[in-house]
Amino acid sequence: MSQTRKTLTKLVHRALLTTFYILVACSVWSCKSDDLDGLRRDVDEIRQELDAMKTQVNILKALAEAATSGKTIDGIVETAEGYKVTLSDGTVLAIKHGANGAGAPEIGIAELDGVYYWTKGGATNWLLDSQGGKIPVVGKDGNNGTNSVTPQIKIADGRWMVSADGGTTWVDAGEARSDSSFFDAISYTSEYVIFTLADGPSIRIPMTPRLHIQLAFANVRLEPGKEARIGYELIKAKGTTQVEVVSGDIIKAKVEPADNATGDIVLLAYYPDQVEVGYTKVVMIATDDYHSAIATVLIDKETVINEVPTQAMTSDAQLLRIPLETNLGSYRVAIEEAAQGWITQTTESAVTRTPATHTESLLFQLAANNTGERRTGLITISGAGVEKTISVSQEAAEQTEEPSAEPAPTPEAGQIMGYAEAVTGGAGATSANIHHFNHGMSLREWLKLREKNKDQTPAIVYLSGTFTKDDGRDSGSPWFDIKRTANISFYGTSNFKMQGVGFYLRESSNIVIRNVYIEQPKADNGADAITIYESSGVWVDHCTFQSMNQTKDYEDGSCDIVHGSTNVTVSWCHYIHTQKSSLVGHSNSQTGDSQIRATFHHNYFDGSSSRHPRVRFGQVHVFNNYYKGVTTYGVGSAYGAKVLVENNLFDGVHLPIDICTFPAKQSGGKWVSNLTGSVAGYVFEQGNLYENKPSNAGDVYPLTNVEWQAYNGAKLATPLVFNDFKPAYSYTLASTESLADDVPAGAGAGKLSDYAQAPIVADNAGFAPGGFDPSEAGEAEPADPDQEDTDTPVIEQPTEPEEPENPSGGENAGQGSGWTTFSYGDANANASVNGGSLALTGEGKFESKKQEFAFFYQPMEGDFTIEVQVSSFTTTSTSNQAMAGIMLSPDLSADATNLLFSLAGYTYHTDTYRRYRRNEAGGDAGGGKIVAGEGEDAGKPTFKMVRQGNVTNLYCSLDGGNSYGTAQKVEFTSTLPEKVYVGLVLSSGSATETATAVFSNLKINGEPVSF
Repeated sequence: MSQTRKTLTKLVHRALLTTFYILVACSVWSCKSDDLDGLRRDVDEIRQELDAMKTQVNILKALAEAATSGKTIDGIVETAEGYKVTLSDGTVLAIKHGANGAGAPEIGIAELDGVYYWTKGGATNWLLDSQGGKIPVVGKDGNNGTNSVTPQIKIADGRWMVSADGGTTWVDAGEARSDSSFFDAISYTSEYVIFTLADGPSIRIPMTPRLHIQLAFANVRLEPGKEARIGYELIKAKGTTQVEVVSGDIIKAKVEPADNATGDIVLLAYYPDQVEVGYTKVVMIATDDYHSAIATVLIDKETVINEVPTQAMTSDAQLLRIPLETNLGSYRVAIEEAAQGWITQTTESAVTRTPATHTESLLFQLAANNTGERRTGLITISGAGVEKTISVSQEAAEQTEEPSAEPAPTPEAGQIMGYAEAVTGGAGATSANIHHFNHGMSLREWLKLREKNKDQTPAIVYLSGTFTKDDGRDSGSPWFDIKRTANISFYGTSNFKMQGVGFYLRESSNIVIRNVYIEQPKADNGADAITIYESSGVWVDHCTFQSMNQTKDYEDGSCDIVHGSTNVTVSWCHYIHTQKSSLVGHSNSQTGDSQIRATFHHNYFDGSSSRHPRVRFGQVHVFNNYYKGVTTYGVGSAYGAKVLVENNLFDGVHLPIDICTFPAKQSGGKWVSNLTGSVAGYVFEQGNLYENKPSNAGDVYPLTNVEWQAYNGAKLATPLVFNDFKPAYSYTLASTESLADDVPAGAGAGKLSDYAQAPIVADNAGFAPGGFDPSEAGEAEPADPDQEDTDTPVIEQPTEPEEPENPSGGENAGQGSGWTTFSYGDANANASVNGGSLALTGEGKFESKKQEFAFFYQPMEGDFTIEVQVSSFTTTSTSNQAMAGIMLSPDLSADATNLLFSLAGYTYHTDTYRRYRRNEAGGDAGGGKIVAGEGEDAGKPTFKMVRQGNVTNLYCSLDGGNSYGTAQKVEFTSTLPEKVYVGLVLSSGSATETATAVFSNLKINGEPVSF
């Protein structure tokens, strides 16, 4: 033993207090660092040894108590260090390997007359108390063992010391060594576990009897409509027994009888060919008075390949679709060598599908037959020992002077197809409703007037020049609002461009947007290049979406289809390096998006990142698109969406088709993502080409498994087939080989010669860039665009960002966009951003029966903390109802007497900090002062709100948030919803006078947030 170790053990044995003073002295004056480090290491080693020995003493006591009280052992598992033993009362004991028993102190237990006593050095060398009596390990009042204690253990001068009288006297139990165990050996059978101690004695504890099910046989073959029986017996059942069976839709099952220890499982299936081998099971569950048991019955089936006979083909070049009925999980398709020159399969040579019997299509390209003779080719399908051959015959073409092979037809670039096939836009517009806008502000005013009047008069709009963000909604948001209107065609001319501004369609129908070039707006207020929200019948065609900043979350969607919009087609569009190209389905909880129907065809995704499209809930058809160098994933399907993916070309795409959210991760034999536990999305893909697989592509290439009913769950009981995805409209598929040339040549703005120039001069519909000028209209004066709108205010719900692809992003990942300026009651509201500050201007006042205020907010879910500084607040009112601060409300559509809210803010007139609230619908609003923390910057108070379920705690600080005063609690009477509306609020104290507050240093959950 080293000198440092000897010194240390003496210090521990004699005076721990002295050690404390030495350590303190070293911290105040100076000690050699290596001596001090060594001292600390030795102290840690001794502490660890003592802890280990104390643990083993407690294990001995627990085993003795189990052996004498009738407990049993539920389970024993070998671990790297020894054994994990679970007792019948749930106690878990971790026991070291017996091989280290030589180093243990000579302490143990031995049985005498049915009682276990503590020993020190052998089975009969009892550890005695101060009166010389044996010390029982466990005992009960009135029985031998009432004076049981647990020995204390310490180390002194390198020796184990044991005390049985609370530390008054100590007995030497041997040399202290590391890695020691009290156990010499542990052995077990199905009946008992025997613990042999290092000093000789052993403890034997019985294993807990377990119920289990014995089946006569576990596999069965079913015949249609006939019962099959499997005998069962419950082994080691105790008391009352109950037996149940669980099965799916394919197999019906029952148990006869349901309460005996023996009986039969009865199975019945009318369509055994739908069985999925390995997935269709019958589960039997049995219980007695103490335990439960499970057994599984697996179902066998025959292999089936039933081809539908093909007809003779004409001589033309064409696509041949062969329906195939099979139950194979995978099969091979081979074309005989002699026919490979004119028959080409356009799907993969080996495909994987669900093994239930289903019908799917094989797609082949047939070249034109100009040989002058009829020809025949053989296609062989094989798998699982079964082989079928299909004969394809093709007539010869009549000979001409210049025989040639024609490719599959490409749909005309101007032809509308898909779910929007009935859209007419402004067709039939009179000359009075055909306009040419070359000023964005004029277009904005014209659209506002149509919204105001809910005008559905057919109109055609030509666009030229450059429109910018400043032309958009109230010069603050990067959108042109196409709201509550219908029957409009928007045509961009060859020189037209929208820079940092987009279109926002809301509750509109029969809209055409063609030949428009959009440079992506920044994601202010959740802006997209085009948002289609609660709208129907929209055709977006030959548009270009160009990303101007490839930083993640800087830009949002290029063409998003959300909130139940339906009958939409997006065709022949060019997406240039876009980050979030097309989101279909607003959020994970927006189940109303199941009515979405959309078509994407002949679009050129050019070096874009994700969402091409990414679908929730709805049904979408994706065909003949060209994906070139897509960096993240191509088509994504989630939350029960059904996406038909046909004849697309994926060239250099990292992950062409994804039912999760990229990047998926492997979990056993499945691929899952941060959507684990949610309903899966579904995809039916056929005829697609996958070329130039990137070197960094994952193992899931080209697509993730499409058969799971949840992202971490079982497969679908009844697999989906083509007819589950097939749209009701007719359409023409082009060959995938032509897409690389045809789509880039035809997609995007500037490819339609009919719209190179507007057919009329710019009239801006009579709206000058600053507003309406009747002298320039040339027609009857339209309704005054400034006339007060008496309709009930509509609360704008901005498009929220998709769930974070990295779940660690937290509740507020992606903050900084999605804010909305809102006027409640008769108050006006305007917001402007300057650097890191927001100026909110508005009117109104807080009264118990009526509220009027300006609100700058966004939706927030769950618990959160929000902080903001009121840098300045100016108003001419002297009312104490002039306030500026933070507010929360669960429902902004509620009328004033039912509006629930919690507010912490600065009261201008009284120069105080107050809380204000209505926490019960129909009740009066009220509040009181908030005590501020200590601080010097009294002119710029900082307010904080902490939501915890149904409670908000409100705080005020005068030093920028370093120190807050006492929390002021507001508890709502009714339960707050998960999602509430939170933000910055202002009231001027007057219905007619205006106030302005400047807010800065906004933080959400401690993270700075930009406006």
